[in-house]
Amino acid sequence: VGFNRNREWRWFPLVESYKQDGKWCGNPAVMIINSDGKYKNGKWASFAINDMDWYNLPEIRNLLTDTASNMKRDVYLVDAGSNCFTYFADQTINLGACIANLDSHPVEVSVIQKLTDISTGRIVSEKAWDINIPNNSVSSVDGEWKPDRLYKKGFTVNTDLIIDGKIVDNISHD
Repeated sequence: VGFNRNREWRWFPLVESYKQDGKWCGNPAVMIINSDGKYKNGKWASFAINDMDWYNLPEIRNLLTDTASNMKRDVYLVDAGSNCFTYFADQTINLGACIANLDSHPVEVSVIQKLTDISTGRIVSEKAWDINIPNNSVSSVDGEWKPDRLYKKGFTVNTDLIIDGKIVDNISHD
């Protein structure tokens, strides 16, 4: 999570696991897609649940189908959001997204990024970019936003990747 991390891969949590008391205890199912480096174009999904009946639950069958569809897609966000997680009140926030196109053809995409005030749920900034990404490459979009005041609880940064009018990927962080 975050923007401009110079990553060669994207890690997707597919399942979150919690103890009975509500404490988070990990991600027993994840997906990794490599946009560069030794494993460029490599895509892996890992499911570490050994209860075979779990895989027959309708919602898990849907998850498996969605995961396979996502692995077939060749355009995705590598990283997105703000480049830092903490800013002082007078600082400008740097925002953006890195988009990978692992296909053999260029692709037109749109990126929409919204900052939402956690206290009120109100969108305080929205940016949109249209970009043509060459085949087999990673491109980025970026911009800045300077808050008009201190937002005590901070923001959620939500980034949507859109192809042909449809949201195909999303990254969100506080």
